[in-house]
Amino acid sequence: MLPQEKKIIPSQPLTKEEEQLLARVDENKENLLQLLQKMIQIDSTNLSEKKFVSRDAIFDFVESYLKQHNFQTQIYRAPFSDKESYPNLIGWMDGSNPGPKLQFNGHLDIVPYADEIWDGKFSALSGIIENGKIYGRGACDMKGGVACQIVAMEILKKANIPFNGKLQIWLTPDEETHGTFGSLFMAKNHRAVIESDLSIIAEATAASPLQSPAIAIGEKGPLWLKLTFFGAAGHGSMPKAKTVFVCQNCGAE
Repeated sequence: MLPQEKKIIPSQPLTKEEEQLLARVDENKENLLQLLQKMIQIDSTNLSEKKFVSRDAIFDFVESYLKQHNFQTQIYRAPFSDKESYPNLIGWMDGSNPGPKLQFNGHLDIVPYADEIWDGKFSALSGIIENGKIYGRGACDMKGGVACQIVAMEILKKANIPFNGKLQIWLTPDEETHGTFGSLFMAKNHRAVIESDLSIIAEATAASPLQSPAIAIGEKGPLWLKLTFFGAAGHGSMPKAKTVFVCQNCGAE
């Protein structure tokens, strides 16, 4: 446990199966770190929603990892042009019987970086670990969260604990630029695939007053409003001031 972390005390005793799963989390620490390092080292920069930059490399890597651990996968491609497209990755495991679907959700694109401001060995794509911290663009936002989701699925699968329903992971290519080829594309064209009973998004947040580790309930999308105002303009510092218009030609108010 890192110094800045705090321990969560459950409100009720854990079951034997829950204790076993938590023990497996500690056992898979190195596996998680190695997976995250490899993901950081793959450049998945998102420059602009209007400029195509392939992100196939990171999606191919993650899909291959899921397949190696016996998860089913499917790629849904969102066309950018006649020759170019972005991938959306769905991975899943089915339970013993029908039931609700729990979805992990995340994105694999990262914001741009400037090599000149990354110091020496701490390059943007290094994934280097030093003093209990991992460095690299996307380590926090949000390849770290995605790596945790993948390893959590892996742990559950290896534990052979029976469950009902489906566990799914959905990874998008362009969250950093509004999600036109990710969330919007999938919602419009493959809604049945991504619908779930509960979604867990491993996006990091530092919103006050939250302190790590924290769970924020109720993810909300944006609401865009266009407002049109009529009347005389005034300054917020003088809301009751009278606005006077003066004719420049005659001086009349």
